[in-house]
Amino acid sequence: MKVKSRNVLRKTDQKDLVNDIIEAFGDASAFENRKLEYVESDGQDFIFVDGEPLLFKINGKIFPTVKGLLS
Repeated sequence: MKVKSRNVLRKTDQKDLVNDIIEAFGDASAFENRKLEYVESDGQDFIFVDGEPLLFKINGKIFPTVKGLLS
């Protein structure tokens, strides 16, 4: 996987992402007040939480990674 860009999200972008997570999963308490990064790669876009790839985004929908499911 080749990373095109990796950016730490601003507070307003974090709020939008947390709202998207709540919409997808119903609860985002595990992601609040943590360092969220948006990583663009060749195939998918990932959301790193405290440096760990816990979520990914396909066609605007958020899904957990296997690591995200296990944590």
